[in-house]
Amino acid sequence: MKLINLLKTSSLAAAAILLADNGAAQTEAGKWQLSLGGSYSHSWVNSDVAVDTSLDIYSGSVDFGYFMLRSLEIKGGISVIGIDGSLGTAGVEGSANAWVVPVSVGLDYHINTRSKFVPYVGGALGVYVVGAGFGEDWGAAVGVTGQLHAGLKQFVKENVAIVYQVSYDYIPLPDDVSLSTVSFSIGLSFMF
Repeated sequence: MKLINLLKTSSLAAAAILLADNGAAQTEAGKWQLSLGGSYSHSWVNSDVAVDTSLDIYSGSVDFGYFMLRSLEIKGGISVIGIDGSLGTAGVEGSANAWVVPVSVGLDYHINTRSKFVPYVGGALGVYVVGAGFGEDWGAAVGVTGQLHAGLKQFVKENVAIVYQVSYDYIPLPDDVSLSTVSFSIGLSFMF
């Protein structure tokens, strides 16, 4: 059902894109950018003891960036991530829930910046706070995180773009556990 809702939302976004009045791209040195986005992803947990573990992850994010050059943007961001899933460990199975709040800083390199469609690649490093529970057991941790991503900004107005992004996130957790996530996100970007 979640996948069907995601497909419906994507279809509506695609229709809005096709009907929008496309403006010129505005990736200029000295410009600021505010981006709002959301995503859904399906993840897996890497651990010596976790088997048959899958997670559904929903997130919302706010990024703020500055174009140092027409093609190079430095940006920072904060996300709020909710996680629901099934967890299988050595003989124990059940549901798992968590929340993660990463704060990161990174660079994006934009290609073909004079177009309505501006592809980009980038990466970010940051810190996170996580609270997680399995049944009645809950705990919290703080650590570092990394992300690699690629995306496309489609300018629909002079200073407004729809942002599509595919990301790989890696979050090392305590006790030799790590969370690897591949996600697709969609959002809006405002230039000023």
